[in-house]
Amino acid sequence: MKIMNILVCFSLLFLGLSCSDDESNDGSKDQYVEKYYIESGNIITNPERGFYTYREFVSGRAAPLTADAVKDIYDEGYSLIYTVYYMPDFVDKVISNDYLQVIKSNMEALRAGGCKSVLRFAYSYDQNSAALDAPWNLTQQHIAQLKPIFQEYVDVIYVLQAGFVGAWGEWYYTDHYNFQPQTVEDYIPRKNVLEALFDALPQERMIGIRTPGAKIMAYDITAADTVTAATAFNGSKMSRLGGHNDCFLADNDDRGTYSGANRDYKRFWQYETRYLVMGGETCQPSSYSECFNALQEFERYHWSYINIDYHASVINDWVVSGCINEIKKRLGYRFVLTHGKYTNEAGAGDAFEMDLKLKNMGWASPVNPRDVEVIFVSKANSAERYKAAVDTDPRLWYPQEEKEVAIKLGIPANIKHGEYDIYLNLPDPKSILSGKAQFSIQLANLGMWDAATGYNKIHTVTISGSKGDAYSSNVLTAF
Repeated sequence: MKIMNILVCFSLLFLGLSCSDDESNDGSKDQYVEKYYIESGNIITNPERGFYTYREFVSGRAAPLTADAVKDIYDEGYSLIYTVYYMPDFVDKVISNDYLQVIKSNMEALRAGGCKSVLRFAYSYDQNSAALDAPWNLTQQHIAQLKPIFQEYVDVIYVLQAGFVGAWGEWYYTDHYNFQPQTVEDYIPRKNVLEALFDALPQERMIGIRTPGAKIMAYDITAADTVTAATAFNGSKMSRLGGHNDCFLADNDDRGTYSGANRDYKRFWQYETRYLVMGGETCQPSSYSECFNALQEFERYHWSYINIDYHASVINDWVVSGCINEIKKRLGYRFVLTHGKYTNEAGAGDAFEMDLKLKNMGWASPVNPRDVEVIFVSKANSAERYKAAVDTDPRLWYPQEEKEVAIKLGIPANIKHGEYDIYLNLPDPKSILSGKAQFSIQLANLGMWDAATGYNKIHTVTISGSKGDAYSSNVLTAF
């Protein structure tokens, strides 16, 4: 009989179900039950990561997005839309109210449709334009005009790319910001733009800058002065200034991104992007963009997002060579729940303990704040729901590391007895998005995701009468 029990347990483990002996050595019921979970091989559309699709809005001829259009994009598997605002009409005047309304309408459509924005502003989309950018005093006014929009719609801004300077906002060809700056003094006009953006953008969001050298020179630091685990996510400017590489994998220095393949600059981004946002696009096919090297570079620089629309030849090569699916899976974070340990017998008013082990199989961790909740839902009446916050930060769930999350919460004394499904919920912390499933994180496990609620089902427990003294800390709250 003992051998038969062991065989059954191994079968259950293989299926990702719970398995424990009914009796402990002293004849009493086990205190905990354990579960092992199966990883999914599916490509998952999760917020704030993955391939993005490109949309541009040129002043004077910009039709705004619609909620239906954004939803269609989300349904195609993209949670990010690159929204670039070209403003050639405003190189010598303030931004018009009509154009500001286009930006607001796009933000509303993003909220309604389920996507977030990779956001950039520029004045020219041609290096041969008569005006590549606006003078600083006018750009300063433009950023001040945009500040209320950044504040109101920060929930659907994934990252703000620095922009404003030069053709395409890529900080190269420029009329007003020192073409090819070499010294700290040369970078002062560009630093002025960054300082204005830091002031305008809420502190919980990051800015992406085009090259590592631009950050180093603008703030007069060295390649050794990187953000660390101790200084990450502390709200400082250095902890908010990440990168975007718009010529990724083009050649050995990504067309000047690393100033002549500067190894110090490469190491700077390799280290910083563990804690800071990294993404962009490819710009030409090369031996460096082939799958074998591309996958290594994605991992080395902790990439979270990249353009699906450009460069078409590079993307097509990834499709033909067979690495596109791995890229889709591993851009940004990919959280897999591997193991759970739960209080076996739960009583109203008692403490309930959970010990979860997760692994991040992606190339990066989230860069924006993210809530974590445990939710109990009655199987008899789904309107009976309770939740408790979990004291953990998914931004610290680093790539290729296993994270253990220990949770102890109180079951309400007046909860109805019966079976409850337990869910792990990772919602957007902004109240306007927190109840929308598209903005919650799906774990990369089989049989967990509830697409209607955005919850991940991890266990089921039966709650009966109290087994001991009342537990009053972090008590589940009805909602």
